[in-house]
Amino acid sequence: LGDFGSYMGYQGITNSVSVEFDTFKWQPAEFNDNHVAVNSGTFLNELARAVPGFDLNSGSKYYAWVDYDGITDLLEVFVSDTAVKPGTSLIQATVDLETVVGDGAYFGFTAATGWAFNAHKILNWTLTGNDPSAGNNHGFIGLATSNVTVDEDAGEARIDVLRTGGS
Repeated sequence: LGDFGSYMGYQGITNSVSVEFDTFKWQPAEFNDNHVAVNSGTFLNELARAVPGFDLNSGSKYYAWVDYDGITDLLEVFVSDTAVKPGTSLIQATVDLETVVGDGAYFGFTAATGWAFNAHKILNWTLTGNDPSAGNNHGFIGLATSNVTVDEDAGEARIDVLRTGGS
């Protein structure tokens, strides 16, 4: 979708929001080589950023949760070095997803290493949304109640889709 070569494959996707886990500083404009950021349109347009309490480049397993409330437009990123979600987010950004991305969106992953070597592994990923007409969805855009889980098990990826509502 985005430009290749650098910019994490994300550059050029103007109607977009990303959560960046940065472990490589490849140009002076970047903050550092160990931060988490919320970006819009380009990784150089940071809406919020912070340095976690651990080195993202250490090779250890880390956990992240991204929560979005469509009523308040608050996007929060939580990170931890344990499987327990922290009570406080590392970063918060106000993002009106409907205005930024429109009435449809793709969810996915991209990675880049510059001239360094990193292994990027998504060991588990879940996307949960609520039916927009149910009144309890906090404005989640266009996703009827469903749960998408990606889980790496024994060296292979397994994708399960559980549809619990909608058509």
